[in-house]
Amino acid sequence: MKKILIILATIGLLYSCSNDDSNENLNLNEDFVVLSADTLSAGPQGGDLEVTIESSEDWTLVGPKVEWATPSSNKGQSGQTLTFKVEANETDKELENTYKIFAGSNVKKLVVISNPTMKLELLSEDNVSINSDKNTINISLSTNITNLSYEFSDNGNQWLKVSSFESAFGKGTLVLEANANDTYISRSSTLKITSENRSVSINIQQAQLDGILSDGEEYKETDLSECDIQFNIKTNIEYQLGELPEWIQLKETTKGETVDGLQKQTLTFHVSEAMASRRSDIYFLKDTKIDLTLTIKQQNPNPIMATIPDKNFREALSAEGWIVLGEEDNSQCEILEKGLKETILDLDGTSWSNYGIESIEGIEQFPQIEVLRLAYNNLTTIDISKLKHVKELNIESIYPLTSVIIGDNPVTSLRLQDYIEATSLIISGNNITDINASLSSWMGYYDQLTTLDVTGCPHLKTCNVDRQKLQTLYVTQEQKDNVTFTNQGSLQIVVK
Repeated sequence: MKKILIILATIGLLYSCSNDDSNENLNLNEDFVVLSADTLSAGPQGGDLEVTIESSEDWTLVGPKVEWATPSSNKGQSGQTLTFKVEANETDKELENTYKIFAGSNVKKLVVISNPTMKLELLSEDNVSINSDKNTINISLSTNITNLSYEFSDNGNQWLKVSSFESAFGKGTLVLEANANDTYISRSSTLKITSENRSVSINIQQAQLDGILSDGEEYKETDLSECDIQFNIKTNIEYQLGELPEWIQLKETTKGETVDGLQKQTLTFHVSEAMASRRSDIYFLKDTKIDLTLTIKQQNPNPIMATIPDKNFREALSAEGWIVLGEEDNSQCEILEKGLKETILDLDGTSWSNYGIESIEGIEQFPQIEVLRLAYNNLTTIDISKLKHVKELNIESIYPLTSVIIGDNPVTSLRLQDYIEATSLIISGNNITDINASLSSWMGYYDQLTTLDVTGCPHLKTCNVDRQKLQTLYVTQEQKDNVTFTNQGSLQIVVK
């Protein structure tokens, strides 16, 4: 039995070896194509590209015909070299053509590539200047290279970064982001864009943060005597001083060292002697914009105080530089030199912007006033009888007005040619000769004035009260006999 098993195993082994020999003989009879390279690549200048073909039988080359690549033959024998003549690539892109080589039933692909000239040119400016704010910078390139590298000089990567790069049809846009410069020193960096043996460079300059800063006190107070006052500042720009009042003159500017981009300066101002307290702001300007304000005040050791009950009137006088306000809602305020000397007080407003003054009580504390303008405020009573020198009074467009008391002031003419919301109005003034209270018809819709009393104007000569809704005019007998009136026919002139 054992001998039989050995014999069967030997027969199986011999059969297996015989079968392997049959397969080898079968493989030797198959079709094949072997290429020395399956991809041929030419540089931008073109040239001859060769490939050696081993095949089981004569081979045939098949593929699209292109102008830039010409094969030396379309047919050949095993072991033969096929040559492609590739023209120079004058385009901006890679050219590629795929061929097939047949030998019997076998086929191999062969790819021929023509590489373009690698192009990298800068289309935008090579010097870029930006302000100190956060910025976006667009750099235009002419390139067919997608694998670019970027390098910033002088630690530029700490404030510059590449945000994106997009390209199409040989054009590319590189987007950079620049952080805001929060220092007082300008900074720069050169961006070098490279790929293989090509590069372009862009110089990027970011402006400093402009500054005019106080280097000490911003408010200085002295007595009324003539003196010099010094302020210390630091700056990195050329600035201009705003217009100074006549009592302040810039005497000298001393320039010192520069630290962190800011130059230290000492400004000496000469201040003349004052008759009362006064103050002024000194403005440091850059391109008409105020960057720094310093203040000088000459303080009277015995201040002249005034009581102004109306808050809006106080604030208006303060804005004009006539007074210094006290604490919030304190009607007591100090009169400045301007409030003692200026003769014109212009508090006119407009229909959309005005001081909103409801009372001018306390105005007698400015006895030098000669011109007083109050148009568009919210006054019901205008009493200037405690003043003596007012020659011009503007009370146009004061809609709630009910009483005008001029006293002995040398005002001779009044105009009230806007609508009045009150139903009655009394005007008195010893020197008034002319009143024009006429009102155009289109304004009459808003007008509520029905009664006007001018009996307190003993020297009145002309009175124009041509307004639709006015019903009654009160006059003295002397006025009725001597004044020239212009009025609506329905108006009743009543002697009072």
